[in-house]
Amino acid sequence: MTVFIYSVMTLCLLGVSAWLFSRRNGLSTPARGAVTASVVVLLLAAIAALLTTLIVAGLGGDALRDGQRLFGLAARHLTLPVIGLAACFLMHGWGWKPMVWGQVILGLMGAFELARLLDASSRYEWLVNGLGLLLIAWACIGAGRARLLMVLGIAAAGCLLAAASLSGTMPLVALFRPGPTASWLIPGLTACALAVGVLADQAHNRTHLSD
Repeated sequence: MTVFIYSVMTLCLLGVSAWLFSRRNGLSTPARGAVTASVVVLLLAAIAALLTTLIVAGLGGDALRDGQRLFGLAARHLTLPVIGLAACFLMHGWGWKPMVWGQVILGLMGAFELARLLDASSRYEWLVNGLGLLLIAWACIGAGRARLLMVLGIAAAGCLLAAASLSGTMPLVALFRPGPTASWLIPGLTACALAVGVLADQAHNRTHLSD
């Protein structure tokens, strides 16, 4: 059953990543950067899910397990804050250059390393994941396209918080360590990706070419 859940998660994350990447067509340059950053962190989660599937199935050795821990750790700390920031970015139509997203990701990685050295990694993970969920909810509620985005925001926050509650730890811990709460990540992360795609379609995020 665990292999099935992680296989479905891998396929879903790859599917929404491909769908979201296709939404870049026609977007303004800043909006493309936000969407691309969201795709990158979703792919991190997809790779972590894929490697977990292989490990649970009894395939691979120490190198595979090391890779799974690396990608799982990155996904746990980057996915929600980057997607949350991207959702707010798209909601407001901000104009950052795409290269800023690389700096955001590097900054989050550096902050995690500092928190680890200070023995505060758990508090840091709750901080960035809680902030990410808050930003996603805020973007979905404040965007004006009420029903669809509100449903997506509620689904994302509800499913990911349920995963945290049932595991008694962080929302995305199942990407790092195999567990039954992985099933809650499928609708939760899918809703996050769909929300970013819907927000990207706002008029101020699109390039309008005159004839």
